[in-house]
Amino acid sequence: GSGSSSGSGSSSGSGSSSGSGSSSGSGGAALRELVAKIHASNTGSIALFKSLGFKQRGDVNYFGEIQMVLEGFGSGDEGPVREDTWAAFVKSDGYTEFLYDRSRLKK
Repeated sequence: GSGSSSGSGSSSGSGSSSGSGSSSGSGGAALRELVAKIHASNTGSIALFKSLGFKQRGDVNYFGEIQMVLEGFGSGDEGPVREDTWAAFVKSDGYTEFLYDRSRLKK
């Protein structure tokens, strides 16, 4: 369900995201859900995450944040297909991972 949110509609604010996983029967890690913490006043980010299928979990916390959750990876009827579909969508949209090499930084 959706919880309450507060704010004036400002598009500024901070957010973070994380994945929640567990070990699957095949020996690898399985992603169960993606979680984004977004300041309740950041209506632009909330709308973006909703458009991607995320749903609000709970109400505004002590820090003024809400949790937006994308559930269902590797569970139910959709199984690993959803994870593969999501990965294909992200990669086709220009997603790239960069490694950050700290070995050449001055100490």
